[in-house]
Amino acid sequence: MTPQKPDASQYRRLGDSIATLTQQALLKNVVQAVTDSGFSYAIRYCNVHAVALTSALAGTGQVLSIQRLSDKNRNPDNRITEAADQSAFAYLQSGGADTLIFREGEAVYYKSIKIMMPTCLKCHGSDADLDASVAEVLKEKYPGDLARNYRMGDLRGMWKIVMKTES
Repeated sequence: MTPQKPDASQYRRLGDSIATLTQQALLKNVVQAVTDSGFSYAIRYCNVHAVALTSALAGTGQVLSIQRLSDKNRNPDNRITEAADQSAFAYLQSGGADTLIFREGEAVYYKSIKIMMPTCLKCHGSDADLDASVAEVLKEKYPGDLARNYRMGDLRGMWKIVMKTES
């Protein structure tokens, strides 16, 4: 008896759903932090809470891990290091919206993260987009920050959702 090939559409839907839910939770919390105390506070908030918010759905059901990765990372833990991740990012840079790969016992879903709101540029834009207080907090909290100089529509990074396969 040969093992059954996993249903790619099932894992693509699940990966997209998890990426969307995680993005919504992250944005909701960042917008609330900006509303409460401004962009400088939102950076401090993200420094402490973003990883926990991002991985909140991991370890439940089929989802093993959730990551945000980028070639221009702010948090060093979000740097693209694996060859498969680099290949997926290159695909997204070429215009792909998402991609899915299978490896032993896992499905890995990648989805692009783009700069889609002008508000994003208040922390990820050029020097002209940043208030002095924002620039100061970024320098303090992220001394090796690479996540700058984006424009509307730019590819900011990607979601990486790792799921168990039914094999």
